[in-house]
Amino acid sequence: MPANKFFTCTLALLLTVLAAPGMNCETGQTPVIDDMMNDDNPGDNMQNGPTINVDVNDDDPFGLVLTDINIHVMGRIESGDDLIVYTEANADGSVGNVNYIVPSAGDLTGRGIPNADDYDPNSFLVAGGKIILVGGPEGSNAVSVYDPQTDTIDNIAAEDVTLSSVPVSNYGPGFLDVDGSLVATINNTAFVEGQELIRVIDTSGTAPTVTRFGVNPDNDHTLVPDQIHIDAETRTVVAARQIPGKFWVYDLDDPTAAPMEFDVTSVNGPRTSDTPFAYDNGMMLFIGREASFEFPYLIDLLDPTAAPIALDPAEDGVNRPMMVGDRYAYLPNGAAITGALNGDMHLGSNASIDGGGRSGSGVTLTHGVLGTVPVWIIGGQDNIGSSDALQYSTGNGDWQTVPDPRDASSNLAVGDVHCDESGTFLGFKYEADDDSYLGYAILN
Repeated sequence: MPANKFFTCTLALLLTVLAAPGMNCETGQTPVIDDMMNDDNPGDNMQNGPTINVDVNDDDPFGLVLTDINIHVMGRIESGDDLIVYTEANADGSVGNVNYIVPSAGDLTGRGIPNADDYDPNSFLVAGGKIILVGGPEGSNAVSVYDPQTDTIDNIAAEDVTLSSVPVSNYGPGFLDVDGSLVATINNTAFVEGQELIRVIDTSGTAPTVTRFGVNPDNDHTLVPDQIHIDAETRTVVAARQIPGKFWVYDLDDPTAAPMEFDVTSVNGPRTSDTPFAYDNGMMLFIGREASFEFPYLIDLLDPTAAPIALDPAEDGVNRPMMVGDRYAYLPNGAAITGALNGDMHLGSNASIDGGGRSGSGVTLTHGVLGTVPVWIIGGQDNIGSSDALQYSTGNGDWQTVPDPRDASSNLAVGDVHCDESGTFLGFKYEADDDSYLGYAILN
């Protein structure tokens, strides 16, 4: 029995709750860990899965589920509508297949995807309640849509969608982006029918449909964008390219029209090589450069007269930028910065905190809704250490930690935090016995 399973059961004995319904030490299923002192704990409302109430710290509102699902140490995590998708690890530690769980069902094992070994285990997204896969019978750069409700896969024809490239990094600039049920793609015109670089997949129906945009950036099918972004609310698609330093904004409801162009060379942007930008409600948070330093800028891509606005105070380094409505956050070379379009901005203290970690310091970032309160959530990435504390903040610069349910004297260290668009389903990695495992929480 692995040490993390042994510890879970030993903890239950010490707390004299071994008889809790559903506790199973033989199978090693790790229980939901709730804080019975917190009446607002979303985890208390979970109807499925074994539960042990552990009075460890009344500052833990997450209702954590620490599973025994091995996830690859460098694997990907994506969340959707009651879905958490991940890269599983094989028994020898090598990269496994794409797999998924349903949080509301209290899943403690992956459900499996048909013919999963046909698809890239590190390149996937979630569009609402469907999983977007890369690879398959149409080719290594093709795109497929898996519907967990019907357990079926639609392999989109290579002539309709073939990605220009497949990202090698979980957090590198993407050649596909998701918002709601829509998936924006940058295509290889040597393989698709026609010369249109930008195409959008709509997954909302029983079968996916593809929309092509008739005018390429600068009317040049060889000018492949560095990044693509989509916003379902404004029905706009944005392509970005560092050279010639432009954004091109497309109208999903008028795909034959020429895009609006925004030249941002005045701020030496957009710097597209390392970090995906953040786009929501027509507002883009992107990266420019001054001398040898990178700084964040905002631009309203629904206003054809808009110019870049520098964020102040400017902090060198812009990692994991996010925008949710009028709220934004990013990780500079230090503690997290959170802000709003009305000008409020807060910098974490980066001070040492009891139990491990530094206040506001993280490597991955996501946005959730804890009960009814919007919060930013940070953690580490890949190899998880004691400094990678799971932290959350309302955006006021103060960051709270979550105690480790296995050891209340320590903060829970996690990596690769990711919430769905509604901020309900949080997925993350945690470590035990030098292996990485999948954890999750239902936040509201």
